[in-house]
Parts: sequence; structure tokens; C-alpha cells
Amino acid sequence: MLLHHPLLKTEWVDPLTGVKGYFVIDRLLSGYCGGGIRMRKGLDAQEVERLARTMTLKLSMVDMPSGGAKGGIDYDPAAPEALDILKRFLEAHRPFLQDCWATGEDLGTKEADIHRILTEIGIQSPVQAWIEKHPNAELVPTRLKNLLSLDVEGMTLVDVSTGYGVAVSAKHAAEVILGKAIQTTTAAIQGFGSVGASAALYLQKLGCTIVAISDVLGTIYKEDGIEIKELLPLRSKLGVIDRTLLDDKYTRVDREQWIDFNVDMLIPAAIADAIHAGNVNRVQSKLVIEGANLPTTAEAEKALYDRGICVIPDFVANSGGAGLFGAALDLQVEESIEGIYGYLEKVIGNATKRILKTASEHGVSARTAALMELQRETGIRRDSDVD
Repeated sequence: MLLHHPLLKTEWVDPLTGVKGYFVIDRLLSGYCGGGIRMRKGLDAQEVERLARTMTLKLSMVDMPSGGAKGGIDYDPAAPEALDILKRFLEAHRPFLQDCWATGEDLGTKEADIHRILTEIGIQSPVQAWIEKHPNAELVPTRLKNLLSLDVEGMTLVDVSTGYGVAVSAKHAAEVILGKAIQTTTAAIQGFGSVGASAALYLQKLGCTIVAISDVLGTIYKEDGIEIKELLPLRSKLGVIDRTLLDDKYTRVDREQWIDFNVDMLIPAAIADAIHAGNVNRVQSKLVIEGANLPTTAEAEKALYDRGICVIPDFVANSGGAGLFGAALDLQVEESIEGIYGYLEKVIGNATKRILKTASEHGVSARTAALMELQRETGIRRDSDVD
């Protein structure tokens, strides 16, 4: 196979702290690229490059006329200087933000912080580059502001749209792969940030029983199901559940044990490479829904496929955030929560069913099927870094 090479890779060094950051444009389409900013200690250029490639696939999957990109900073997001470093990173990349790059939150960053910082440096929106090229540019800012500020269960629409898409994908995958209605399924979720928490909330609304949730402090377990609404007020900005406020009805185990539960679905919704060669043999579920970006290594995914375990790839399952911005730019979509959710249900639900049908017909993994679909529809080739 041909190796894929991104269009642009940069390395940034913070002039005050020496902290490194990276920016990758995987592909430009119609002059656009899109992808959020990740901040975590240990992040490297290769991870950002892989994330940018995934964004190209994700945006194509939801019919967005944009290539993929990604920003990343190798720093602890909980550290006192994190927002100052993020601001200097954004200032350094101002030309891209003004001309071609639409961005947003990712692991370790928050949409509100990014929006506030960009306003401070004279950029009115994280998707300013997209807005200025839109044929109805004068209408989009107000529409986007209205949609992104909509309150959903005490969270903003931008916080929950990815998790909603994960739940949609899980519902359709459960029907096809497990032969079960979502109301009869169980799940364990890794991560309780924006994606993990909202995926848990919407899966529970659909009737799925969430038996385990993990964060950086450990895993909590309740055999007959966790009440997600009880946990939402107990989590920090970075998705950490306050154990001092946690009811003793929950069993507490090590954070790595989220993978060990005998549930219908595992949903990794936190870090990259969470399922890897060292723990893949512990997976008992028949279905993995990738809520995070790059949560399963290629080696682990092959091992799961060989065992008959289906992995719904990240660029399908967690494309709700990208789909939200697509819906915001599509003036035919109703400017309401119901309008956005209807759009995401259609786009992500259809994509999930389509790739599983292709996978069954060709005897390939869901990821390979998705890449076959994208190659047929857009000409994006099946590169070895994602297949």
C-alpha cells in the first residue's frame, strides 16, 4: 500500500516555557481543513498526524466539503499555565485560523476556552475560515452562535453532539451485530468528559444499561446500572468524578478494569490507543464503539476482528461534532436541537448501517468497509496508517 503523507506538518515551541505543539493539515478541500486541538502530556507529532488523517475521513463521512487537520500541545491540561500556553499556540497559528483552519475542542481542551481566547486575539469564531467562505456568510455567525449555545441537560450542544452520535451508531450497530435492540444491551465506558458523559447519557435514554464508567481516578461499577444524571453534577471540567460526593452503592476498581466487564459493548471515549496488544485479550464484548479518536491500535483491532469482535471506527461513530458544524452550515437544517439531532441520526445512522452491510458482503472489518465506501464516494485511498 502507498503510505499517506499530510499536506503540512509544523512544530511550535512556546517561547516562554519551551513546551512543544504541533499542527498538521492532512488535506485541503475547497480551501478548507477542520479539526480540534488536543492537549495532553506525552502528545507527539505522530499522534497529531494520525488525528488529522482521521479528521479527513470523519469529515468525508458526514459529507463536509473540508479536509482534515489537527492541533496538539504536549502539556498537562490541568496545569496552571495550560490556558496561557493554549493562547500562545492559537496566536502563533492565527494565519491558518483566518484563512483555512476551523477548529474546536478535543481531549484536554474546552470549546468555551478556545472561543474566548480567539475572541481576545481578534478572531470571532473557531470556524471563522469556514464562515468567510460560506455563500451566505452574513447568516452563519448568528445561526452558529444560537446552535452552539443551546442548553442540553445542563451542557451545550457542542459538548454533547459527539456523544449523541456515538449513541446513534451504537444503537444501529447493536441491531446489526448483536441482533439486539439497544434497550436490551449493556455497556462499559472509558472516559467521562464531554464525549463519554454525553454518550452515556444518550445511551441510557435509549434504554442501554451502563454498568461501568472509568476516569483517571479509577472505574466505578454497578451491576444493575449507573444513573448517569446522578454523576453529571459530580464531574470536573476535565471529566473527573469527585469521589468524595460519590454514593457507596458503587463498586470501585482500578481504572484499567473498564475493559474487563462482560458487557455487550465497550465504548473507549478518552485517550488514544486505549485498547492495545497488552489488554486486547481481556475484551469480552462483541462490539466496540470508538467514542475517542484512535482508541484502538491497529494490532489490537486486527486481533479483535480475528476473534469476531466488531469495531465501529472513530471516524464513523464519533463524527457527531463534525456533523454539528456541517448542520450549522447547511441552512436547510432546522435551527433547533431536534433539527440537529435529526440530521445526526440520519447521517451517522445511515453511515453505520451502510458500512456494516459492506463489511458483511465483502467479509472485511467495519473499518475496511468504511474506507471502501469513502474511496468509492470521494476518491480517498485506503492508506496503511488507517487500515
